[in-house]
Amino acid sequence: MPPLPTKTWAGVAGGTTKISGGLTPLAAFSTSAGRRPTQQDESLILDALFGSGQYKLYAVFDGHGNDGKKCADYAKQHIPEHLNNDRDHFMKDPIEALKAAFEATGRSLLEDSSIDTYMSGTTAVVAVLCVSERTVYIANVGDSRAVVGRDVEEGEGWKASQITRDHNCEVATERERVISKGGRVEALVFDDGSPPGPLRVFKGSLPYPGLVVTRSLGDAVAHKLGVISTPDVFKVSIAPSTRFLLIGSDGVFDGVSLPEVLSIVYSVCMRSGVSVQSAQQGSDAITKASLEGMDREQLDDNSTNVLVLFEQ
Repeated sequence: MPPLPTKTWAGVAGGTTKISGGLTPLAAFSTSAGRRPTQQDESLILDALFGSGQYKLYAVFDGHGNDGKKCADYAKQHIPEHLNNDRDHFMKDPIEALKAAFEATGRSLLEDSSIDTYMSGTTAVVAVLCVSERTVYIANVGDSRAVVGRDVEEGEGWKASQITRDHNCEVATERERVISKGGRVEALVFDDGSPPGPLRVFKGSLPYPGLVVTRSLGDAVAHKLGVISTPDVFKVSIAPSTRFLLIGSDGVFDGVSLPEVLSIVYSVCMRSGVSVQSAQQGSDAITKASLEGMDREQLDDNSTNVLVLFEQ
């Protein structure tokens, strides 16, 4: 197998002074097309949502289909816009405000004639950190994920937990919704005898759209078959033991396991301390490990992550 492409984009954001209650989030991102000819992932770090350093936004979008890149770009622009324009709603009810931002973005994306959403769309995972409240709200559609790492007990090391759940037909409630709307759910079977792929959503007896996720933004055909743009939203407290937040496209987690993520971030922090530079080193290392892991599994995907270290 030829060597992996070396083109990887990276960047950092974060304060150098503690903002409130001794908490400083330090964020960095890294992304690579991997072995795919195009990059359809997008990431976002906003250091001052609502024009205030008290609110941070971190996001990853994973486009699919011919116009997947355009769908990811659209979601990257419009979800924060909806939140900024609806600040009072967020202050009153963050969970409902995030749901409204996703659903409004999903509707307007389907109406945008400049983007072919017939069989193109994007997943999304968006985290809004409320610094003074030491709380992060995480919304997701699709199979991009959010993971939180915590210090367990003194001398026991760290533990990583997946916060989001993947939206696919392996989940009974997701599968039942698709079937109730007329979707056909089945896995692709290959003539060479290799194991069947994941369950996919099809239209009647037709061989399309073949979508794996059951929630997304875009995907006009699939949205007539029970695929929805309503996110799950999770409220997570940033305790003194919380060490990091990682959000990533499915390519990240196709290549690295949670224990491997934990080992990478823990090693970087133990070696270099908690800093913006450490966040960048950790993010870069996760991208590199995910690409190597996908190579071993003979998988092929983009890989994008945002890593947030908590200095407290």
